[in-house]
Amino acid sequence: MRFLNIAGDYYGRSQLAQLTADGLSNLGLDSFQHINVNIRTDQVSIIFEKLEDATCVRAIAGANQRSSSKEFQSKNIGQFILNLFYVVST
Repeated sequence: MRFLNIAGDYYGRSQLAQLTADGLSNLGLDSFQHINVNIRTDQVSIIFEKLEDATCVRAIAGANQRSSSKEFQSKNIGQFILNLFYVVST
């Protein structure tokens, strides 16, 4: 099994998905349907019911692209988690 080191702690795939779900829920972005984490490729993909939630997550991740997709993808799981919890804590 592979783990990802974020700020000195190691997380598995299911732990990263749960961290993501918890962070999104804390922000009220709870229309996510599916969270897929791939540690091997350092990617996270989240499918939302609401376009607005996907747009907010893109802003949190610092993604500049405009999109009409309800799917969010990040190619850096660790940075996305850190950005998400920075917003949650402010």
